[in-house]
Amino acid sequence: MIYRICAAVLALAISATTVSAAVTAYTNRTAWETALGATPTVDQFVNVIDQAPSITFDSGVVSDNAGGKLNNATENRVFGGEYRNAVDGDGTVSSITNTWTFPSAIRGFGADWSEARQGSLQVTINDGFDDETFLIADTINTSTGRTAGFLGFIGMGDFSRVVISDATNTQDIYRVDDLAFATVIPLPAGLPLMAAGLLALGLIGRRAKRAS
Repeated sequence: MIYRICAAVLALAISATTVSAAVTAYTNRTAWETALGATPTVDQFVNVIDQAPSITFDSGVVSDNAGGKLNNATENRVFGGEYRNAVDGDGTVSSITNTWTFPSAIRGFGADWSEARQGSLQVTINDGFDDETFLIADTINTSTGRTAGFLGFIGMGDFSRVVISDATNTQDIYRVDDLAFATVIPLPAGLPLMAAGLLALGLIGRRAKRAS
């Protein structure tokens, strides 16, 4: 019997290291921070960063534009206290993708978004399982078809980058401010198994005590 209990505890510990994929979107910054349970790093884009295919924000986030054309002075740059960029689904006018790579693994990020002009701007996140894509206009849409407001995400697993793109073959111009993200504090890899072992020993000790 005791061996069955130990096996069940061990199976529970192993399953505890596996979670189902699910990224949750938030439209309220306070609710996002509360759910995150950590004080995020916030980039207010104070310093000007000139346009380039790859730039690094003051917070350490690397922003890369790839594919298509980087031919607009407003693309992939920090100016006027905000981050500015544009993506184009087929790359005829702007870059096809904009990828943000965070300094280390994070559990969530959020920002104030504005001017997704075509309403087809999307964010793709992989929290260790499958890609999950969110159409920003579906979440913080306005009556004019543009998006405006806070939008944040929290994953069930850790991730270190997100990809911004356009869901159609049109150009989407967007601006971002107050980018926030929280770094994951890693737990020891063997912690679940250690906890399972301690629990199993406790059960064995309790059974032995009853037997005596």
